[in-house]
Order: sequence, then structure tokens, then C-alpha cells
Amino acid sequence: MRKTKLYNIWLAIQSSLWFIPSVMILLAISLSFVSIWFDREMEYEILVQGIQLERDSILSNFLIVGPEGARSVLSTVAGSMITVAGVTFSITIVTLTLASSQFGPRLLTNFMQDKSTQFVLGAFTATFIYCLLVLRSVQSTHDSVFVPTVSVNISVVLAMINGCILIYFIHNIGSSIKAENVISLVYRQLRENIERIFEDIEIKEGNGKVQRELAAIEPSEGRKKVILTARDGYLQAIDHNALIDIGKRHDLLISLRLRAGNYATHTTPLADVHHYRPLEDGVVEEIQCACIYGHQRTPEQDIEFALHQLVEIALRSLSPSINDPFTAISCIDYLGSALCYLSSKQFPSPNCCDQSGDLRLITKPVKFGNILDSAFNQIRQQCGSSVAVTIRLMDTYVQIARSVCDDDRRKELFKHAQMLNQSAESYLEDEHDRQDLQKRYREVVSLIGKE
Repeated sequence: MRKTKLYNIWLAIQSSLWFIPSVMILLAISLSFVSIWFDREMEYEILVQGIQLERDSILSNFLIVGPEGARSVLSTVAGSMITVAGVTFSITIVTLTLASSQFGPRLLTNFMQDKSTQFVLGAFTATFIYCLLVLRSVQSTHDSVFVPTVSVNISVVLAMINGCILIYFIHNIGSSIKAENVISLVYRQLRENIERIFEDIEIKEGNGKVQRELAAIEPSEGRKKVILTARDGYLQAIDHNALIDIGKRHDLLISLRLRAGNYATHTTPLADVHHYRPLEDGVVEEIQCACIYGHQRTPEQDIEFALHQLVEIALRSLSPSINDPFTAISCIDYLGSALCYLSSKQFPSPNCCDQSGDLRLITKPVKFGNILDSAFNQIRQQCGSSVAVTIRLMDTYVQIARSVCDDDRRKELFKHAQMLNQSAESYLEDEHDRQDLQKRYREVVSLIGKE
């Protein structure tokens, strides 16, 4: 299976609450079998002699239990753990509800991916399963008496550890819904996605021979076939390496019309295939299978997705019902950091070649102007209710202008600064506010060389 599809499956697993708890439950089942086997191999008297305890010693009262004591301990631990697990699950649901109403439903995935919450739920549930399995092994008949002493003591240790985990969970769940922590988490994920997306595919420019062949066949409609998407939904990821391999095996040039994050229907053109000979059976299906669809956008290859999460938080905080400009300013600051980081990155070429240097794939990559639009258009349109947000947005343009070193990117940034300056004239009533904004606007113009 290709790396892209494997990573898409891994993202789906990460966004669920069941994966880590399921693994921990399997570990608890394995631990119960191992500990019971160890108890059966080690007789009661051997255990007492091994730890060199006297029957009347104080420590033996903690480590050595009889059948009824073992049942009581295991039942108590099991009952308390499943009760705490239920309370933990309820707290998690309440937190998800608050996060959805405050930050937006699209941020629920970030909370569900929180490894600490998954670990806490798994710890309580796994301890419950472990105690149940050990409890079944306790025997107190006339013919045989078996007390899994080691297993019972392990359950006690797990209960004490889970007590500490519960305290950690309460602290973590309280801090996880703070706006500053949510925004910082989304930004960190955005940086990680940018690094991964830009390093995922090795891009090479097509050589001159292939470019001339492409120019020769493009005007001929008989040698170009339009391929439609296989299904409706959001295009979550494209396996570029698979498409390059298809192009090499069948001597094709594939020109994509969509990129990750676009929504497609079954009538949407996916790609133009330029072929030098008649297409073989199954080629269209191979190309369609190289694209992964879903009911929602994912950050797998979609840089704009994480930007939209920060934008959504900012827009909600600017709404009249919430009216929290400080949260909006924090989002703008992190958006500015992301754009400053991206302004220094060399965007991938749309031309992808095979190992022989022949052009096989032309992608539809995201451009710096598209990212600027996604990051700031909606905030600029809604920031009229807050002068502080408007001025901070122009401050962010100043920071980005100091990082941009490409003429095309400077033009895009100047367009955004100009639009903000023009729209602010209609709602900035105080002269000092207008002067503050004009000062920053002139600095942007000076930095990008538009004077």
C-alpha cells in the first residue's frame, strides 16, 4: 500500500478515541494472563519465603491476601475504575461540546487527537478489564485454593497510578479549552503539516525534450482525455508518486485540475491525460484510485485547512455574541507567523518527473496568494467591529513584508494591505486611529517597494 494511503488511514485512526484505549486493553489482557501464569508457577509459601516475610509482619498484611480479600480488592478496584471511566468520558463529552460552541465544530478533531485524553480513558478501562480477568481466577473451594497474590498487588498498584492519572486529567482538560492553548496547538500542527507537505514529494523540472513533446500534443484533442472524479466528496490527498509511476508505465502526461482540499462531484474533471498511444484498459481507474476522498477536509496535503481553523476561531471571537478581540488578535499573530514562515519557503514546482527526467505529472499547487486570501480575507471583512483588530492586522502585514523576498508575493501582500486600508476608511471614525493605521500602511508600502 502506498505511503499516502497509509498516512491517510493513520490520520483517521489518530482522530478517533478508540485506538489508544483499544491497545491498552489488549495490553491489560496480556498482562493478566502473564501475571496469573506467574502466580500459578509460584506457590503461596514460596512467595512468602521469597520476600522473606513473617506471617505477623506489618508488610505481609499489605502484600499477602486470602481468597475473600483478593475478591474484595479486585471487585473494589474494578468497580471504581469503571465508575471513574464513565465520569471521565462524561467530562470529555462536555469539553467537546464547549469547544464546539466556542471555537467551532471543525476543531473537534484536534481535541479528539489529544493523546492524553485517549491515554486516560484507556488506563481506566484497561485496569477494569485486568481486574475482571484476574477476579475469575480466584478459587476457594475445598479441593483447591488459588489466590493470585502478584496479580492482586498489581491491581492495587494500577489503582494508585490511576489516581494520579485522574488528577492529571482534570488539570489537562481544564487547560485544554483555554483559547491560548487551543490556538497554539492549531499553529503547531500547521507548522508540522507545512514541513511534511513541502518535504513529501521530490520535485524535478521537466527537461526540454519533454516540454517540446508536450507543446506538440496539447493542441490535439484526439490525444487528450479528460478524466472525471470517481466519487463525490473532498479531495483529501493525491498520491503523486503513484501518478508518476502510472505515467511512466503507460507513457502518459497527467495534468491535474484539482488539488487537495477541493470539493468534487462525479462530474468534476479530475485530470487531463495526454497520451502518445491509445490508452490501455484500466488506466483511468488507476488514476482515479490514486486520489483519496472523504466527507471532510484534512491537513494531510491541505495547507489551507489549518489556516481555516485559526480563521474560524478569529471570526467567532469577532461575532457580536462573543465579542472577544483578544482571541482574534492572537489568531492574527499566529497567522502572521505562519505566513512569515511560508514566505521564506520555495513552493514546489507543478512539474513532476520520473527517475529518467521525463515529465509525467503537472499538479495544481497552492500559491502564496491563495494562502494570503485564505488567512486574511474573511478576517478583514469582519474586523470592522474592532479597531484594535484592524490595526493588528496591518501590523501583521508589516511583519510579513519584512520576510517576503519575491516580487509576485509582494504584489499579493500589497493588494491585501491596500484593501484593508481602503475598507478601514469607512469605519475608523477617530483621527488618531486613522493615523495609526496609515503609519503602518506606509511602512508596508515602503518595505515592499511600492513608493
